[in-house]
Amino acid sequence: MGISRYKKSIYLFVGLSAVIIILFLFLDPIRGDQDFSQFIPGKGFVETIFLFIIIWPIGAIIGVFLFGYILSPLFLFVHKKTVGLTMDYGIQENLKSQKFKSIYRGIFPALMAINFSLMFALDDTIANEVVYDIGEMSSMPSTFNIIAFLIILAITIIVAMGLFSPVWFLNDAGIVYSNHEKVRKKQLEQPIIGRSVGGWYMYLMKGYAGIAVIFSYYQLISKFLAEMGGLMVIPNLILFLPMMFLISIVVIPAFILLDITKEHRIRYIRKWAKKYGITKEVAISFQENS
Repeated sequence: MGISRYKKSIYLFVGLSAVIIILFLFLDPIRGDQDFSQFIPGKGFVETIFLFIIIWPIGAIIGVFLFGYILSPLFLFVHKKTVGLTMDYGIQENLKSQKFKSIYRGIFPALMAINFSLMFALDDTIANEVVYDIGEMSSMPSTFNIIAFLIILAITIIVAMGLFSPVWFLNDAGIVYSNHEKVRKKQLEQPIIGRSVGGWYMYLMKGYAGIAVIFSYYQLISKFLAEMGGLMVIPNLILFLPMMFLISIVVIPAFILLDITKEHRIRYIRKWAKKYGITKEVAISFQENS
């Protein structure tokens, strides 16, 4: 399959990058040669492009591979010593998909990154530490907070992708668990379950990301209403609401590399699984009684 497997995703990433470059070329005369933050290289247009097209994607790659290889064995260990004390574990071979899907996988890490970034950016003390020169734009309410949000995303994207990466590692390796033996031996009156370890963590983190970002958006709206009034909130919210899709596209290079390294990651996780006594090859099925 080669690179053709990733063709649509690459086009999407390149297309977004082109839109960002064109957009900020038009905005550059307004911004001028301002240096918004000492943490981002360059000034003006260069600084903006560096943040959106270089720092965010590289941060996602760092988060996926640094945290993925460190945290995935820990996630498996914690699950086995807590939820899985009375469970049976095994390894299931996953079906191989011909399609590469990256956008959907990036939605919830994006929501988590947005939530974390808003938590810090809405604190005026932190925002003023991150952003130090916005010239005439300083007269606009909450401008510091908005720019601080975009800059802090450079860190929170790393954290969010890093926290989700063990889930993808464990799912790709096919690590599953079941209460089948417990129910059979003790003749318990309860359903037999079979589930992936990664799926268990995914359920928790999706729930947190979805609920937490709603709370953060509520704080954002409250701040805008207090400083701008009703109608002025609308254009600012329009800028924030598509952020989860923008971030999902920006992190596409991380998902491509994640897919390319899939076989290596599977061997790595299964090696750790063997150390934890997980060696059985199993198949979980859902069959209808005739």
